[in-house]
Amino acid sequence: MYSDSPPKYDEGSNAPPGMVPVEPYTPAQPPTILVVNKAATPLYSRSMLGTHSMQLSCPHCSRQITTRVDDNLSIVGWVSSLVLCLFTGCCCCIPCCMDSCKDFEHTCPECNCLIGTKKAFN
Repeated sequence: MYSDSPPKYDEGSNAPPGMVPVEPYTPAQPPTILVVNKAATPLYSRSMLGTHSMQLSCPHCSRQITTRVDDNLSIVGWVSSLVLCLFTGCCCCIPCCMDSCKDFEHTCPECNCLIGTKKAFN
């Protein structure tokens, strides 16, 4: 009643009768990743920013510019003015004239973005 040999399959297919043949698994190739660096890496560091304007490539608009520098009296300058006013009464304007008591903001003249700030006493 039972035979010792397994059933015969079609010669063109390895699948049992009534089943759809399946292709052997081959791992897919990993996707190719293309990295595009649109933003130019600035050729300066924030520690290089000083009290005067400097030429660099703006990290926002990528143009070659000379920075516009605005100076503002820092917190250190205001506290120094207050202390001088309390103790001397007349020398409170001295910190307003000292660059070491001011913060210097470098901005791009083309796109008006802030590039960096040189803080007082840094």
